[in-house]
Amino acid sequence: MRNSLARCVIGMLSLALVSSAGAAPVTFTFDFDNRGIGASAPAMPPFVGTGTVTLATDPGAGTFALNSLGGFSMSFVFGADTFSATTASNSEISTPLANVEVVITLVTGVENLVFSGSDGGSFRGSLDFTNPSNEFLSFEPAARVHYVEGIVGTGGPVAANSGVYSAIQTPLPAALPLFATGLAGLGLLGWRRKRKAGG
Repeated sequence: MRNSLARCVIGMLSLALVSSAGAAPVTFTFDFDNRGIGASAPAMPPFVGTGTVTLATDPGAGTFALNSLGGFSMSFVFGADTFSATTASNSEISTPLANVEVVITLVTGVENLVFSGSDGGSFRGSLDFTNPSNEFLSFEPAARVHYVEGIVGTGGPVAANSGVYSAIQTPLPAALPLFATGLAGLGLLGWRRKRKAGG
């Protein structure tokens, strides 16, 4: 009976983890350091910029064209410099959306996001922004975790910040607390079994 119960709990937890992808919107929180393009990942403090990207549905791990994900909203902040876009209002993005690749990897149960793709934007990045204040943000395609941010000058872009960015899923996946609860339940079952066998 107890073994059946344990198998049932494990089965439900597995189903919950598998079904969590695609079930709801997913948000990624970004941090940008200022260590320069030659820096190696991951991004490290002090951070000079932050941001969020929300996808309408969680596609799970893989590489996806931005315009195939059903909807998105993005917001990035570097001091007073802001860059934003949504599916409906993406005029600040100069890269064709079909050229922007969203690369999601799963690391210890948490999704990580980077941008890649075949450029085509104003600054030859994998995802390029230019805001109304003539400031730019470019996610670099050569090494997927690099970015450059600054002002568009008469002689070309003038970088104010550059370095490594990181983006992780927030809040934690909905299935993760359920999984932890299930593990605690299995531990309790084992403890009760040992206690009963000993007494």
